[in-house]
Amino acid sequence: MRTVWMAVPALVIATTALAADRSYSSESLVMLLSSEKACDLAYEKEAIEAYVKHFADQQQSIPNLGSEVALQRDYVIKVMTPSTLIAHCAQVRSAAKLYGFIK
Repeated sequence: MRTVWMAVPALVIATTALAADRSYSSESLVMLLSSEKACDLAYEKEAIEAYVKHFADQQQSIPNLGSEVALQRDYVIKVMTPSTLIAHCAQVRSAAKLYGFIK
């Protein structure tokens, strides 16, 4: 019985971490897509479609790109200083390559 009670907190922590990871993935996608123009990138349409399909296949929430979160990301990008935008775009390029959005 003690083993079962010890496993419950681990399951709660694992479930919370998984939910946080899915939320992070959604927000990452929104940030990457919102940064395409500002970072002078051109994403592969098929790669984006495949990534979004993966979300749907995993029954994860797909971000609504017209949502308040996306609009907030657009605003944040617009008010970045030139130096911040350079650093941001360097990170975006790395992530976009990782996701296969650019080559």
